[in-house]
Amino acid sequence: MRASTSALECLIVTFDDSNAVSNSGLILPITLAERLGLRDLFDLHIDLEDRPGRANVGRRAMAIIASILHRIYFGRW
Repeated sequence: MRASTSALECLIVTFDDSNAVSNSGLILPITLAERLGLRDLFDLHIDLEDRPGRANVGRRAMAIIASILHRIYFGRW
């Protein structure tokens, strides 16, 4: 597992424009997933051998999770 070089104890997000960030609701759950080491777990346990798309498995899995959360939060199935 990758060691963290910075400590994230609190995250406060403030926007002065309601349209500034369209997916701001995903910041906290994705940050939590990163802090829990989810991406590292995907990298460690998923082996696509020589198949296309084998690079950056953890990042791709996190993108899929973010997409699923976006659909849940915003109801766009």
